[in-house]
This record gives sequence, C-alpha cells and structure tokens, in this order.
Amino acid sequence: MRVRLFWMSFVLILAMACGETAVVEEPAAGGEETAVSSRQEAEQPAAEIAAPDPVFIPLTDADVNVNMQVILASSEIVVGENRSAAINPQLVGEVLKTDGSAPDGSVTLFTVNHDFAKAGNWGVEVQARFPDQTAGLQRVSFTVAESSAALLPGTAAPSVDTPTLASSNDALPLLSTAEPPNPAFYELSLADALANEKPTLIYMGTPAFCSSRVCGPGYGIYNELYEQWGDEVNFIQVEVFEGLPDPSANGWTLTEAMTSFGLTTEPWLYFIDSDGMIQYRIEGLFGVEEVSQQLATLP
Repeated sequence: MRVRLFWMSFVLILAMACGETAVVEEPAAGGEETAVSSRQEAEQPAAEIAAPDPVFIPLTDADVNVNMQVILASSEIVVGENRSAAINPQLVGEVLKTDGSAPDGSVTLFTVNHDFAKAGNWGVEVQARFPDQTAGLQRVSFTVAESSAALLPGTAAPSVDTPTLASSNDALPLLSTAEPPNPAFYELSLADALANEKPTLIYMGTPAFCSSRVCGPGYGIYNELYEQWGDEVNFIQVEVFEGLPDPSANGWTLTEAMTSFGLTTEPWLYFIDSDGMIQYRIEGLFGVEEVSQQLATLP
C-alpha cells in the first residue's frame, strides 16, 4: 500500500506497506510536478502492516481495475507531527472489528506519523496492489490547520477530577455506557493519576452514544491493553457526555474532561507521561500493537 501526500505545488509520497519512499520536489514555474528525484527507506507505520513487496511500481489511473473504500479517519490535522489513519476493508493489515463496513464487520487500519510543515489544502493518494494482482487508487482531500483548540503533544495534561467509583457510590451506570464496564478504569480520577508518578492512558469515548460507531470496539481494545499494561500504566475512561445514564436529559453537555482537553469529537486516546505531559494522541480506531508501541516509550 502507498500513501501520497501533497500540498499545493509539491508532493511527498509516504510508504505505508512498501519498502521505500519517493520524494517529488517542488515543480518549476510552469506548475508541473517534476519527476521522482530521490528515494529513501520508509519509516515503519504504527499499525501492523503486511510484508512489503520488494519492488513498487507507481500506479497510474489506467492501471486501476477495482474500487477502493478508503476513509481518512482524522477529524483534524494540524501543522506539526500528526498520527493519521486510513481505513479500508479490502486491504491486509491490522484488522479491527467495528459495527459496520465490510460484510464480516471488519475493517483494516493503516496508520502513519507525518510532520506537516505548512497549513493549507492537502490531499492523500492511496495506491494498493492486491494479492490477485488487481490494483486500486483513491484520492482524498483534507485541510491542515495552523493550530488546534485541542491539547496537543508537548503540553501539560489538565488535572481534572474525573468521575470515579468513590464519587458515584460504586454506581457503574453513572460512569460508563460500556456493556460491561471495567471497574478498574474508574478507580482513579485523572487528577489522582497525574499525582502517582506513573504514565497515564485516558480514553475519552462513549460506547452507547458514539457518533463514529467505533467507541464500543475501542473500549474492548482498551480492555485488552489494560490486561497487558495495567500494572505499569494508569488506565482511565471518561464518557463524552454528562448526565449518565441519559445524557439527553442534560442537553448532551460535554464532560469536564472533554472541555478541558478542548475536544468536540470522539473517541480520543491521550498518552500522558509520569511528569503529566501529553506525549501522543490517537483519534478514532486504534490497535493493541500501535498503542503498545507508544506506551513503551512513555517515561
């Protein structure tokens, strides 16, 4: 699989499942793109990707003989380093279960970290060759913003007294819409977690009311991560809306955690180090391996 990112007059091609990156330099005054000018080894993407083909031949529109269903799964991309994700039920990679998409309920998630130097209109071109030698190509446009209202890596996490078992008299339905919820996620508030000198992973999503339909599956993956990392990392889950079990009665008011992080979409996963600094964040779908790789880097 290939991903091509471009901004106005120059193109950067990033490999996601192939073994090299081709960089197209800024075009001459006539506005036409120059030929590929250099090649280098691609960085490994965050998600588990199938082994690359030894040789990649760029596709043209004439080569395409199948339709792809690629979705860019990021509500915002800002100047600086971003974790971007593409979803396609046909491609081979780290397969995650969701509520829809492919007939068997599965999708494939490809992720890559990329540093965007400039704000403006960008696009992504995804090229894929399938095992039966068919080929697909899809282009998706998106905007890179100059800044974000949400908290970004490199900033301090807010000390929020998120709801806990103690604050709710052990009433789990007031804390989570997951079925079933994991009580371990509500033993500490975020403020407590930031004070105990351990890294913290906080998942802000609502399994029952999620507009993107991935919060429920994400909660299940979060449970798997807790089984692996629960002794080393604080795990906290916070709902998106106040007033459980019926947030509509409260006018769908966002929780204090959501507003403190500057979030208006969900789900989000924030990685906070032992000093209380945000080191990484993920929006939407994620996999066990991708998250584990990031957790292993937290001081």
